[in-house]
Formats: sequence, structure tokens, C-alpha cells
Amino acid sequence: MQNIKQFFKIGVITSIILLFVFLYITGNCLKFPIFIITLLDNLVIFFKTLLLLIFKTQYGSILILVLLFIYIFYTFLNDEEESSTSDIDKKKKTKQKTLFFIINFFLLINPFPSKKFSLKIYNKFFHVPLFKKITNEMVISIYENRATLLYALYIAIFIRSLFFQPFYIPSSSMEPGLVVGDRLFVSKYSYGYSKHSFPFSPPVIKNRLFSNTPKRGDVVVFKTPSDNRTDYIKRLIGLPGDKIQFINGDLFINNNQILKSIVSKTDIIYCGQKIDSNTYEEKLSNGKKYKSAYSKNGTYKNSDIFIVPDKHYFFLGDNRDCSNDSRYLSSVGYVNENNLVGKARFIFFSSDTMNRPIFNFWKCVDKSSLRSDRFFKKII
Repeated sequence: MQNIKQFFKIGVITSIILLFVFLYITGNCLKFPIFIITLLDNLVIFFKTLLLLIFKTQYGSILILVLLFIYIFYTFLNDEEESSTSDIDKKKKTKQKTLFFIINFFLLINPFPSKKFSLKIYNKFFHVPLFKKITNEMVISIYENRATLLYALYIAIFIRSLFFQPFYIPSSSMEPGLVVGDRLFVSKYSYGYSKHSFPFSPPVIKNRLFSNTPKRGDVVVFKTPSDNRTDYIKRLIGLPGDKIQFINGDLFINNNQILKSIVSKTDIIYCGQKIDSNTYEEKLSNGKKYKSAYSKNGTYKNSDIFIVPDKHYFFLGDNRDCSNDSRYLSSVGYVNENNLVGKARFIFFSSDTMNRPIFNFWKCVDKSSLRSDRFFKKII
């Protein structure tokens, strides 16, 4: 009978989860009363703000670590004691608990995944269980899972650093080729490796290793020169020594106009909101073709001549009037070759997060959020 109840609970929970997944994928919605929708909207705003304060600020992260440390320490020092325990035994056990906390804290944060090493240290000091609720079997399980997770993490870091890394498109600067909600893979080996090939950009490599020169027209992920931390994705237009200029809305490279032919006057192009644009096909001197968007109103007309320095590159967004790129020298400007992260290869997943935010599943929309036609689409 107990098994039947358990099976029934699992079935109900699974059905509810599948229902919400179905509603989200198909673009339908729950017909909630308006006050519930307003309540959910306010809750989402509250939690988004809270998460932003906690995880996007230095003080928030420090606060979480301090609270976690205090909670664990308090829990260890206040485990249930036998009423008959003497004061001497209590002091001795309090010291043991403190030692237990310190040793396990360092065992958990140490970067080596060896289960044998962790258990050898643990058993040396705590061969007899110190807490009623923390048995040695539980500790063994924890260190086994920890080792497995660390191995998986190191393998993922290895693949991410040397081969492929996933990226998310958060802005409209590369429309119509790349749109908000696209998730793509970038090959890290295409241009060689620098410190920016690795997580947190450790200063282990001064210059690029196995360096390869990128080609004009490549879609490239790079670290912005202004902070050497933020990832940008743009199209490579200017090579070292090139002269780049806009004249009457046309792009010139080394005094040669880049030919563009109108493709569409009705494509939906965004820049925070829909903008009235024309879509063109541009062809570079090496034969590379791609689509670019120019606003019909207030487009970027004329510029000074940009002369690309040695070992630097000049990047533009395909959505020419909605892109912070190398034209803006104070924020992006010329990008050093060491700031290149990799070449964008293909889109592996895409969802319409602009019109269908993932956390607002209760909102009514007239279509699915998934863009299945963009799955595994090659980036040109």
C-alpha cells in the first residue's frame, strides 16, 4: 500500500511538471486571473533583483559565504548532547567538533578529486562517528560524489578551454544573423590560445600559442579591451593595417566600397524594440557574404578613417545601428589579437526570450518560444 502511495505521488508531480513544460513549449498559457499574474510578475521582479544583488555584487557573495560558514559552524557546535555528559567531556567534544569542521572544510574545498586522500585524512581523526546524524557511511558517500563531480568539472573545463565553449546571445547587435536567445558553440582552437581561453583569464600565457590569423568576415568572440573580461561577439571587418571608413552609409575598406545588395525591407529587426530597417547582403574582398541591417531612419552615415594598428582587429555588429563595436574607441575600439576567444561555429539551441521570457511561463503568447528552425544552424 505504501509503495502505491509513493508511486501515485511521483506520478502526480511528474504530470504537473510535464504540463508546465508542454504549456511553455507550445506557447499556450494558464488562464490565471489578472491579480495572480500581477502577483507572479512582482515575485519574479523581486527574486531577479535579489539574485542580482547576491550574485552580481562582491558584497552579496561575501555575505552568502559568511552566513553559510556561520550556519555550518553553529550546526556542528550545537549537535544534540546526552544530558548525563560531564562538563569535561563537553569541552573535549566541542574541541573535536571544531576540528571536525576545520578539517572537513579544507577537504571539501581542496582541488584534488582523490577520494582515498580525503577519507585517509578523515579516518585518521574521526574513525568513530562524532555526530549522531553524520555517520561515516554518509561521509564516504559525500567524498565519493565530490570526486566524481570534480572529475566531471575538470573534464568540462578542459573541453571548454581547448575545444568548444557555449555562448549565449543577449543583445540584438548581430541581427539578422544572430538573435537574442541563440545559444552557440565557439571553437577555441581556431585562432590559437591566450590567457582568455581559460576561465577567469589567468595570467599563465603572455602571448598567443599556436596562433592562427582570423579571416575577414569571421564571426568572433573576444574580450573587450576596456575591461578584458566582458565577452562580445562581432564580425571581423578590419585586419592589421586596414583603413575603415563609413561614407554616406556605405562601408569602405582600404578606399574600396563594400558592395551591398538589398535583400529585404520587411525583416523584423530589434534594438530593444522593433526598428524600421533594410536588410542587405554584403560581400567582402575575400568573397565572404553575410546579411547586415541598416536603419531606415538615422543610420550611421559618416565616420573618420579608422586605421587598424598592428596585431589588432576591427569589428562591426551586423545590426549596424544597434551595435557597440570598434567604431566606439572608448568602449571597444581596436581589439588586440590576445583578446580573441574563438570563432562562432553553429547555433545548437534557440528560444525567443525577448517575446517569451523563460521565467514568465504564465504569459499568453501566440507561438512557441522554441525556434526549432535555428537548431544546429551554421553561422556564416
